[in-house]
Amino acid sequence: MGRTKTSAAESQNDTDVGFTNPTNTIRSFKLSGTLFFNDAGTALTVERLIEEMLVHSDNTAYTMLSRNMTELERRTIIDETGLEELFDKEGKISSKEYSRLFRSLYTSSFLERENSSKILTWLSKSDFSQYLSQGIDKDVVFANKYGKNYQFYIYANSGIVYVPNRPYIISVIIKGDPSKDEQEEEIKAQAIMTEISSKAYEYVVNYKK
Repeated sequence: MGRTKTSAAESQNDTDVGFTNPTNTIRSFKLSGTLFFNDAGTALTVERLIEEMLVHSDNTAYTMLSRNMTELERRTIIDETGLEELFDKEGKISSKEYSRLFRSLYTSSFLERENSSKILTWLSKSDFSQYLSQGIDKDVVFANKYGKNYQFYIYANSGIVYVPNRPYIISVIIKGDPSKDEQEEEIKAQAIMTEISSKAYEYVVNYKK
């Protein structure tokens, strides 16, 4: 699989994107990140937007990047990373497909190695320390991305655990019960993810050939 350059994915540091305050789209769900509070018209580099999106899960950064990508760029990313089957007919994603994204970054099969490494470094600096992180030794680097869908009670976390000489990818997606209290369902999801993550981590760390 050849490496492809797209302006959104591998733009230079000085590429500016004009900031437009997307009030109606952002306040419709629980806000994540702080870019929303910037003044309208603020210029931000593509690199800054990607960093904010990956480190702080900034919804505004995601919206701005999405709005500034062409359909050809979207299509290229889907084709080159094998994302055609990422979502099923109902728009759902599996843990297996989620892991494919991290494999693409780890092997630098889509982006140049320098940019893949940069993205993984940002993901390892994520300020989110719940879900799978709870089952991993805090001294071990975990490049990960989490997701929450409050409407459908879906909680997801995927990433690369950099156990020395034994890095592995782990992805877990849990769907709660929409008829129950959302906070309680997330607490249950957290407990399940911690248990799965802890068992996977202990297995890899203690594995002997």
